[in-house]
Amino acid sequence: MNQRPVIVLRTVAEVVDALGGPTKAGLIAGKSVSSMSNAANVHGRLKADCYLLMTKELERRGFAAPPELWGIKPAP
Repeated sequence: MNQRPVIVLRTVAEVVDALGGPTKAGLIAGKSVSSMSNAANVHGRLKADCYLLMTKELERRGFAAPPELWGIKPAP
């Protein structure tokens, strides 16, 4: 079975872009467009309460991102 390689995203802006931009990322996360834009351009961090929603969709699209982008500490 051929699996495509997972692309690891390193910034909030990359996460938002991979999800289709602020509008689509907001729909996935249940957040406003301005919240997604601010996360990418001002805060540099996404809201922790949308981590599971967003990472599941990223995985479906062949992407991964570190939990720190949501302000979550990774497991050791």
